[in-house]
Amino acid sequence: MSDTIAKIWVAVALMCAAAGGAYTAWRMSVIDDAMGDAINDGIHAMITDASARIRAANDVSDHLRAYTDYVIATNTRDISLLQADESSDPEVQAMYIEQSEADALPANVAKTEFPQRFVKRTGEFNRTADARAVYASIVGKRNVNVTAVYAESQQSRDKTSLLVVLLVGYALVILLVSLTELIEIPKANFVLALIGIIVSGALVAWTVVIEAGVR
Repeated sequence: MSDTIAKIWVAVALMCAAAGGAYTAWRMSVIDDAMGDAINDGIHAMITDASARIRAANDVSDHLRAYTDYVIATNTRDISLLQADESSDPEVQAMYIEQSEADALPANVAKTEFPQRFVKRTGEFNRTADARAVYASIVGKRNVNVTAVYAESQQSRDKTSLLVVLLVGYALVILLVSLTELIEIPKANFVLALIGIIVSGALVAWTVVIEAGVR
């Protein structure tokens, strides 16, 4: 094998190592961007989750207060009707009936200020179901699973660490192929160049495997 051919293979090996290193560095930057996006998404998810829980707690408190007012007003109205039934005096009956109608007014108002579907058959207001419904309406389709979002960020961080190792591998390949400058044996230089090309190809394939699925 001539020295010229060996030098061509050396040049090709160096080009492969440089191109592979550039590709890995680019993919690393893409993964870093994805990691930054995941961190931001995690922060937004945490804020959204916290604010939704606070608003849900406030709304449920208002609903419970309205339901309490409704129960009190309803009981007061029923007492007035009961007193009207127990009285034999028409004037007294009329007075209690009129009072029951007045008692019913705040009950009718309060009835519109809480979701009636969460009132159990026992008369108890289901605060848990109400809180879940309010929370779901506030969050909507947004992802508020902070743990899952940060797990994605950690996955990107782990992939970045592996790609750094591959960059070191490319540097070692370039160092290995550069030894041909000290060796004046064409066959030995060809072998080193061939090893550099094969290793560079393997590192590129490994890069693809590592970063698969991260965009």
